[in-house]
Amino acid sequence: MKTDITVITHTVKKGHNEAFEQWIHDIVNDAVNFEGYQGINIIKPFDESNEYTLTVRFDDKRNRLQWESSEIRRHWVSKLDTLVAKAGEIHYEQGVEFWFSTPLRPANLTAPKWKMALLTWSAVFTLICFLTLFINTIAPDIPLVIRLFSMTIVMTLSLTYIIMPRITKMFSFWLFKEAKNEQAAKVE
Repeated sequence: MKTDITVITHTVKKGHNEAFEQWIHDIVNDAVNFEGYQGINIIKPFDESNEYTLTVRFDDKRNRLQWESSEIRRHWVSKLDTLVAKAGEIHYEQGVEFWFSTPLRPANLTAPKWKMALLTWSAVFTLICFLTLFINTIAPDIPLVIRLFSMTIVMTLSLTYIIMPRITKMFSFWLFKEAKNEQAAKVE
């Protein structure tokens, strides 16, 4: 069973960021009560676009659809009109593709798999090197299974919540270059 991920990009009206962040807090308080809810990641605006990217995770599509069709969610979505400048863009992903979701990337642009693989490998390799050195320095006598268990937990959490979102932002000019060129060619 794969995690079902909804990526939503909202452009918030100027001066409404605090109210929007309160809205996120309030809707999440209701979402946690739904079966299969696994959490939300929030990428706050880092430029003048005032775009927030939310990645909402459910354990499967059935539970996500129950949430999306719920009266509670409709209630919260109805309150967005006063907070957002334009309707949110929504798309769905599974697997590591959500690591490559960023406000700089329109929903219909996808990075080539080889670029995603290269960036993921470089992040994993670097993290393994640092974690191995760190654990070998502070606790060289820990059994291998415990060492690997600890490393994989730290790697998974830091890649998902810290490293990949930042790497994606940093390399978005390269990741989505071909897709942007193809899209521009179709428009002409």
